[in-house]
Amino acid sequence: MNYTVKNGQSIFDVCLQFFGTLEYLFTILSDNNLDLNSPLTSGMELKINNNLLGNELIKRTIIKNNCIFVNEQQTIIQTNGVGDYNNDFNNDYFI
Repeated sequence: MNYTVKNGQSIFDVCLQFFGTLEYLFTILSDNNLDLNSPLTSGMELKINNNLLGNELIKRTIIKNNCIFVNEQQTIIQTNGVGDYNNDFNNDYFI
């Protein structure tokens, strides 16, 4: 099937939208002669292989809620500045 890219979508958004996982990211890239650094533009047509299985629970939830992922709008997430957010897993970022 062909899919028309929406404004602000990345290849990651498209992969999550169709498969509910990033497992087939490189399949989409290969099928469309793209690489990870290839920019997607609004209106661009991508070939998507609907025969591939992804995470069915996530796929059904995405379809049920009519979700379209658009993450390249550079949304800034504010933090409260508490904790050092390192990977020592000691929960020092909780208040």
